[in-house]
Amino acid sequence: MRKMLPLFVLLATPAFADVSTTAPTGGIAVSTLYSGQQLLAACTQNLVLCRGYIAGVVDSTETFSVSSRQQHWCSAMQATDAEMSAVVIKYFTDNPDKMAQSAQSLVTQALTAAYCPGQ
Repeated sequence: MRKMLPLFVLLATPAFADVSTTAPTGGIAVSTLYSGQQLLAACTQNLVLCRGYIAGVVDSTETFSVSSRQQHWCSAMQATDAEMSAVVIKYFTDNPDKMAQSAQSLVTQALTAAYCPGQ
């Protein structure tokens, strides 16, 4: 339990104070926790939180890929959390018009573009 306490404290930081947004997609409301704008703001305030969020997206996508027998990430994606965070932050700053999209979707787009070109 001691290891979980610091993560809880990080997740309770003001960077993610407004955590519910609803984005319409073809008439169906999809609830997302964070937008790209919110994640970028968190990344500038707390790099540990940023890296943890991105690692969580990667881990959950990988878990889904394995459980559904679908490969999502290309085999070339061998990166540290610091490298992935740098890729995501650069993608965010290079694509300001996309920042209202869900952070999870943008993280996936950034990593796929960087590590799996042509997919």
